[in-house]
Amino acid sequence: MRHPFTYKLTALLFALLLLLPTADCMLGLSVSFENTENRQRLRRPVFEFPHVMRYKRDFEAYYKQTFGWRDALFQVYSRWKLFVLGQSPLPEKVVIGRQGWFFLGNSENRVMDQHRGLLPWPADSLTNLLTHLHHRQAELARYHSQLIVVVPPDAQSVYSEYLPEQLVNPHRPSRLDVLHRHISRLPGIHFIDLRDTLQAAKRRYQLYYQTDTHWNNVGSLVSCAALMKHLHRLNARLPVVDSSAYTITPSPGFGGDLVRMIGLQQRIKDPLYYNVQRTDGRSLPPPDTLSQRYGSPYPILRFTGTDCSQPRLLFVGDSFSLFVMQYLPHYFSESIFVRDCRLDARLLNAVKPDIVVFEVVERNINLLSQL
Repeated sequence: MRHPFTYKLTALLFALLLLLPTADCMLGLSVSFENTENRQRLRRPVFEFPHVMRYKRDFEAYYKQTFGWRDALFQVYSRWKLFVLGQSPLPEKVVIGRQGWFFLGNSENRVMDQHRGLLPWPADSLTNLLTHLHHRQAELARYHSQLIVVVPPDAQSVYSEYLPEQLVNPHRPSRLDVLHRHISRLPGIHFIDLRDTLQAAKRRYQLYYQTDTHWNNVGSLVSCAALMKHLHRLNARLPVVDSSAYTITPSPGFGGDLVRMIGLQQRIKDPLYYNVQRTDGRSLPPPDTLSQRYGSPYPILRFTGTDCSQPRLLFVGDSFSLFVMQYLPHYFSESIFVRDCRLDARLLNAVKPDIVVFEVVERNINLLSQL
């Protein structure tokens, strides 16, 4: 029979465990453990009578995200799942690939199902998208602007050999395959599918981060060269980008957004990172920030080039566009970058661009219908 002291000690420890979450909320004991799951933390809801049930629902969602020691417990759980069991702590968010590669999971627009051809275009969706782009091109033609559509592939479309065996493409056409086949029949729209270009270039350089959802500096440089080659055929004044104009230097990497989602960015670093610099040392002045009256949630950046005789560029894109800002502005008289999925007519009137590039990553190609 156990000694009464053992019972008292067990009860005391149990009570302390029950009090720890409350103590953490009041004193911030676990503040050093960062929430890195790539989602916006909910705010504490405000009670408004008579909306009792709505408050109950909102508070429950808030508490599940913020209860005491949650972030610390999640990091312990992530390490145990990955390093001990060899499994993803959040398999719908992050897929653990081979040889240190991580990939985005199905929680983001069912990206893996798209890649494997298991998520075909909904009925009439592709037709409506193509019709929308055709109308958009006709509208831009009135401004004497040319529409270029660029789709950076997801990492699994370039490095599919590192996917886990159960997620290898079963040879069904992906959404991007189907879109490419149909959009090439539309007159006046220039569609740039970068998959073949990147597949060829990866023999020499690593083009995507192993722990992040984006291409790296070399991947974006290779893609910019492909874009400029296409634009040169449309406008001979624009130069072809010569890779010898840049020096590429390997350097230690960092933990990308995929390992941040599972709280392991301090334990897992990207093994390879590239610094890319122009060999002539030329740099452009810092960009101006245009007024936010055009409705974009992000700053609209304007770069001024060195040759005022060159065309004007309006680049509308997602986070992948942040990588190309270091290259493209050198080749245009003026470059305006909008991080958005929409093209505001007021901005179009103000800029009057010669070339409009709309860039959207493969997993979000449905957003082409919002341009």
